[in-house]
Amino acid sequence: MAENRLLSIGLALLLLTVSLGLGWLAGRLFEAGSAPTVNEAALPPPPTIPPGSAPARMVGGPRTPGATATVRPTRPAPGGAPAAAGPMSTPTPSPQTSPPPPAARATPIVLGQSEVVSPAPARRPLHIVQVAVVETREEAQALMVRLRGLGFAPYLVATREGFAVRLGAFRRAAHAAALVRRAEAAGVSVTVIVRP
Repeated sequence: MAENRLLSIGLALLLLTVSLGLGWLAGRLFEAGSAPTVNEAALPPPPTIPPGSAPARMVGGPRTPGATATVRPTRPAPGGAPAAAGPMSTPTPSPQTSPPPPAARATPIVLGQSEVVSPAPARRPLHIVQVAVVETREEAQALMVRLRGLGFAPYLVATREGFAVRLGAFRRAAHAAALVRRAEAAGVSVTVIVRP
């Protein structure tokens, strides 16, 4: 029995050592740049741009109207011949435009001709409808039983002062006011706490 346990521990240590060794070797190869990354044979050939055609528009480049870029091949041409060296991918601004001055905070922010993004609306304050704060959990549970009997769905929140029995929390003041009217109609006195 002990011999089997020692054998399984030894095997586990051997597997761990082999795994760590392979990980170390792969890391060294990756750092040296000789690790295989992507099967180049599986990649489609790069698109060809006929001479004299308009240069491609830069993706993610400057948003200046008229700015263009030329594309340089990144792989050798078929047959092992080196690719012709072309200009680097640099933006070429048109002479009649200049970059716009930095914009001040504005609402809405225009991204393109038809895209408009408005900033997030200011967050509304939270209106908490609270029945009472009691000292013990037992008192809070008894009050919650009474409120459930009246058709409410109370919940308990532990606070510094004790245990708060609440009926709801709303971002819209009108929803909180409706619950207050319903509670008062049932004979339950409530307080509304407003938190930003």
